Amino acid sequence: HAAQLTEAANNQRHRLKDAADPETARITHWDVAAAMDRGDRPVIGRDHEAEDGYVYLDPCNLHADQETNGAERRIEELDRAQRSNEGIFTPLPERWLAQESAILNRPA
Repeated sequence: HAAQLTEAANNQRHRLKDAADPETARITHWDVAAAMDRGDRPVIGRDHEAEDGYVYLDPCNLHADQETNGAERRIEELDRAQRSNEGIFTPLPERWLAQESAILNRPA
C-alpha cells in the first residue's frame, strides 16, 4: 500500500510500502530489494527496514519515464521467486555482512 511520510526535514514523501509475506512470496524483503537494484531496469528500494517486514519503493529514485518500473520490477522478482525450486531466503546476518563489505570496499 502507499504511505505518506513526513521526514525529519518536514518533507512529505509518497512511497509504496511493500509488506508482502515472505513465506507466501518465497523471498525475503531484502532479497526482493537487492534483486530490483540489479539488472537493466534497476529500481532502488529503501531496504534499511526490511528486517522489520517491509521495503519502501520511493518515486524520487525513478526518472521521468520510469513511473511503472517499480511495480513491474517487483512483479518480475516475485514471479521469479515463485518459479524457483527453492525460496530465496538470504539469512539476515549474511545480508548485514554483504552490506558491510559493500561499504568497506566502495571505491574512494
